Amino acid sequence: MLLSVHDAALPDAEFRALWKAVHAVGNERIRQSYWTTFWYDFGAPKNAIDRAVLRLRERFGGWDAKGVEWWLGRTDLRRVPIELHADRDNRLFDQTGQLRHPKESSVLYFNRVKGGSLLVLDQKQSRDLKRLIPKTARDWALAAPRPNRFVHFPGNRVHAVLDANNELPSKPLRGPPTPLRWALVVNWWPQRPREVPEWDGRIYPALALRPVP
Repeated sequence: MLLSVHDAALPDAEFRALWKAVHAVGNERIRQSYWTTFWYDFGAPKNAIDRAVLRLRERFGGWDAKGVEWWLGRTDLRRVPIELHADRDNRLFDQTGQLRHPKESSVLYFNRVKGGSLLVLDQKQSRDLKRLIPKTARDWALAAPRPNRFVHFPGNRVHAVLDANNELPSKPLRGPPTPLRWALVVNWWPQRPREVPEWDGRIYPALALRPVP
């Protein structure tokens, strides 16, 4: 299956607590949001994300991962910052040219917005990232953002966040500001990507663990 979609992924109380913590992050590092990533090895949870990851792993199996790389996606859908791509160990590629993908890529949505669907194609990237294989997509899947919806797909597949018109972003859209698309992106890795730090509370302190009501 190209893309799996699961609604009500977390228990209601846990999802509400997670969303409260994530929303409290506000605009901290929002321009670097997609490039502010952390490693979690399934040990004792230190923050709300860790706790949610453990629950997702418990429910969906974890794909034999040794840990996850996670980041917050806070996207102005008039200006989507990332085009079609496949997730990879960025530092490894930059340093050696070796292309390594996570076992599984996944997204947990927090809110409903106009547009902003996830598009997943049956294509992969060539080792030099200059071509798509096959050249033309033969299959594709979409997942619209909905609160507490969890989606996952093979980590080597090309994908993109669509813009506010649910089209592939090619240029900034005109018009008034739209609500941000809030999501948690979790990549499940068989080994730790290079130079991805663990969360220590200095960034996103609002995520520190609090009791679930």
